[in-house]
Amino acid sequence: MADLNARRNAIARARFFLGMPDAVIDHLAAAATEEPVPASRPILVQDEPGDAIYVVVEGVARVHDGATLLARIGAGESFGELSTFEESVCSASVTAETDMRLLRLGRSPLLDAMEAVPGAGAALTRSLCRCLRERTGQIVHEAQSRQMLEREMEIGRRIQAGFLPSRLPEVAGWDIAAYFRAARDVGGDFYDAFEIDGQRHIGLIVGDVCDKGVGAALFMTLFRSLLRAAAKSQDYRGGAGIAGAAGDPPAILRNSLRFANDYIARTHGDTSMFATLFFGLLDPVSGQLHYVNAGHEEPLLVGTGGVKGTLGNTGPAVGLFEGVDFDVADLVLMPGEMVLAYTDGVTDAVDSGGKQFTAGRMRDFAAAGPRGATGLVAGLADAVERHMGGAVRFDDVTILSVSRSARD
Repeated sequence: MADLNARRNAIARARFFLGMPDAVIDHLAAAATEEPVPASRPILVQDEPGDAIYVVVEGVARVHDGATLLARIGAGESFGELSTFEESVCSASVTAETDMRLLRLGRSPLLDAMEAVPGAGAALTRSLCRCLRERTGQIVHEAQSRQMLEREMEIGRRIQAGFLPSRLPEVAGWDIAAYFRAARDVGGDFYDAFEIDGQRHIGLIVGDVCDKGVGAALFMTLFRSLLRAAAKSQDYRGGAGIAGAAGDPPAILRNSLRFANDYIARTHGDTSMFATLFFGLLDPVSGQLHYVNAGHEEPLLVGTGGVKGTLGNTGPAVGLFEGVDFDVADLVLMPGEMVLAYTDGVTDAVDSGGKQFTAGRMRDFAAAGPRGATGLVAGLADAVERHMGGAVRFDDVTILSVSRSARD
């Protein structure tokens, strides 16, 4: 854009210079330099000084705060005004999204125009005031939007908390305890503990939905509701083409998981959402625990002498493929023994230096920690929280344990 008249027209059309006296436009056009900028090249960098106003002649630029897109700027718009006049650092970064042609107006020509052209100072001041008003309005709008989002997330957090059991079953001779903390306002982990046919069996579930945040939280409520409803309903927990009488623990587990799995895979398969989970049915009289481990972290079997083993995988994650069958395993919890189920947010929890809590540390704690589900869960949760300290949370933390009294 070697033509002076073309530069003049480009500056005069820019929003920041609208209504500027012709003498000011002429002065700036004579001092402006054309800069071709290829796509992906940074033009302004956040927290670094700015010393020019840029007018976009062709192309599009991204205004961003790190990876967060704030706005796009196209032909006829300008940027860099405030940092140029204030001699301050840029409040955001600007990067060419496409190949661009820019006009650059350095600080010195702008100051020269204010001195040399009558009325230039007042005109540029009015433009700066307008720019500040627009920026203030944008900040207020963003603050209001954040407040609204925070209110909605708080509502979501309360709704999700309502899907977790408000109290755990109380069964003579047994102790059941749980802990949950989301990495964000809402999370994809879940746990459940509920009675079936009075206290004939106790359902115990720990699950982890893939992904994080709102989407995972929505599917968490769906998985939890499907499993609980199917396990407690006479319509789904027996039969349905799977061997086993209604009320038989293996049949309840198989049919509940088959029902939830097929519904998710058939109805929401396009989302590719799934959950790993441990689902156990405890007979509190005999101590027998039937369970399915659907691709989940292997719960620990802990006795008075330490960790005695793990409850290994018996099937794939839930929700990936329709028509999957789930094998059922079982064990008998003897007096003094307990099962510790958890999500990978426990073992993968990192401190500010990136050091993980690790599965080994969790096993050591379980082996030497408090006896009984309540003490073990509280102690392990405290150990994980102290390990993380003020580090950024990357995953939800969920723990569920059931223990049999040593005096049973």
